[in-house]
Amino acid sequence: MNILNEVNAFLLARLTPYSTIYKDVFPNDSIEELMSRNDPGQAAETRYMDGSRVGTFNFSYYAKSANSETARIQLEAIVAALDFKELTVISGGTAIRLEAATTPAFVSKSEAGEVIFVTSLKLEYHTGG
Repeated sequence: MNILNEVNAFLLARLTPYSTIYKDVFPNDSIEELMSRNDPGQAAETRYMDGSRVGTFNFSYYAKSANSETARIQLEAIVAALDFKELTVISGGTAIRLEAATTPAFVSKSEAGEVIFVTSLKLEYHTGG
């Protein structure tokens, strides 16, 4: 099970981003792209005898654009679409709780002039057994 893929599918049902959401890398030379990736660090998961799991981890969305305001607004929209404090079922018995860990922040600017911004979220998940 890949929780981040499920979160991305859930997000796409609630928001129409300016790009496909790629996983782990920006694969193209397109000016406007989005990427999601698990943040480095220890993921915490508890497995129960009935097969259910409870865990937490942080992940981030990166937005690349020719315009810094466009990238920042896109990340703010993603956070708004995913910001829910109560457990919410997203698919097949997987429930998640999400909260913003950081606000959108500048990461870098390429030689071609594209800027990259990032925002991080903390995810808690519960899966059934």
